[in-house]
Amino acid sequence: MHDSGAPRPADAELIAGLRHARAQALKELGRDGALEDLGDAFMVIPPGHPRRAAIGATFAATLMMRGHADEARRSAARALSLARVLGDRRSEADALITLGTLAQSRDGGQGLELLDQGVALAREHGFVTVELRGLVNRGGALQHLGRVEEAAANAVEGLRRCAESGLARTQSGPFLYAMAVSRLTEGRLEEVEPFLDRITGDSVVQSRALTVVMEVAFHRWDVDRLRAAMAEFRRLLPESSSSPTEYLPFHVNSMRLALHEGRPQEALGLARDLLDRATAYLWRLPEDLYAFTLPHIAEVAVVVAEDARRREEVGDILTSAREARDRLRTQRDHPGRGLAAEHLGGLVAEDHEEALASCAAALELAAAQGRTLHRAEILLAAVRAALRAGDRRRAAAHLADADATAARCGLTFVGRQAALLRVRHGLVDGAVRALESGARPARAASVPPAGLTRREAQVLAEVAKGGTNREIGLALSISAKTVSVHVTNLMAKLGVSNRNAAAVRARELGVG
Repeated sequence: MHDSGAPRPADAELIAGLRHARAQALKELGRDGALEDLGDAFMVIPPGHPRRAAIGATFAATLMMRGHADEARRSAARALSLARVLGDRRSEADALITLGTLAQSRDGGQGLELLDQGVALAREHGFVTVELRGLVNRGGALQHLGRVEEAAANAVEGLRRCAESGLARTQSGPFLYAMAVSRLTEGRLEEVEPFLDRITGDSVVQSRALTVVMEVAFHRWDVDRLRAAMAEFRRLLPESSSSPTEYLPFHVNSMRLALHEGRPQEALGLARDLLDRATAYLWRLPEDLYAFTLPHIAEVAVVVAEDARRREEVGDILTSAREARDRLRTQRDHPGRGLAAEHLGGLVAEDHEEALASCAAALELAAAQGRTLHRAEILLAAVRAALRAGDRRRAAAHLADADATAARCGLTFVGRQAALLRVRHGLVDGAVRALESGARPARAASVPPAGLTRREAQVLAEVAKGGTNREIGLALSISAKTVSVHVTNLMAKLGVSNRNAAAVRARELGVG
């Protein structure tokens, strides 16, 4: 690094060029060191040099990626002005894309307009890599604004431009990742992995693909696959030298896995660490990455607090989550942050009616935005809110909705949680009709045992006969995937871990 008070080195232009090139590589790899390289490039390059605008545009983009939004905005504005003075159209387009990405968190319309300007300028002058960066960022903006179908269409456009430019092998990864995220968001889990399988490229893109694998594995409750994806993620992207934002999905999955595997103390520790990061970074990134972690953090506190002996342990988390909800509500008109605020309110609002209203609003927003997966998770929050309010009719209706969504989309985790809530609170099959009539649900002889639904009891009877999922599906006229969901749910209710044990319990309960 060079001393600002020392004479400018004779080979200053070469040094600045090399620093800039390495900084761009480090930025794309999500590694530390890019800002230091760019700072030294600025130090040595002469004022008014044509390359200053390009260095400034890269500096702004790097600041944005590292979570320094205000500094990035100022740097991008300076780079834009300088690029226009110098006639550097490439850096002008690059700076517009950074400003547009930053603006979408405050004003989605203005942000998309700036992104479109940057993409059009880069396309007009043949700066393909800048154009592709703009398309990637536009897709992320559309996704965070809840315009899921448009985000998928943007990814298709990006793939087309990669193919037209002969860059499909090296540049298509972010667009394939975006297609996978869109399918995941819509709850179309079966369609996710074909896109991920086609991803090649640098470690950041591959690591982001692994975060989608983590989400799919979690919602299918495939713990072995989840752990394998997390291990591979850490191998590809060492935490000690990587951007903290890249590790958000890893830490969220670690926290949720600890909670639902019965390690509440570990989950609480991870929740507190994540909460500190989320509240510190909430306004520092253009995306809603940290906003959408808050409901998961609050979920830990809410679930742990169901044990009355531990409620005092989570008071600090709930208080901080309520403060974060109030901050998010100042941008209620932003679709992504508005949804996060309502979901969070449904979990942590102290007033029962407010919690119910927040859940209803969150469910409506998630449906309008095409966020099927998110809506399934909100349904679980809505069940808990209804139970806290003593509204068992509403809780039972939300459980039925969660069951249907889980069966349709293959969301084993959601189905499993719904089953646990139903058993814990005595909301057995048929409770909705009984509650609607004002009667107290009775355990008639026809009601299946152990909290099983009638369909689960039918599946259990077939399991006891030794049928495979495919054979059971044919016998009951349902898909093998739906059978798999029912088998997972009934085993959770019976407290068994394999089909043989389930068959033994079936005989003990007289099922079959």
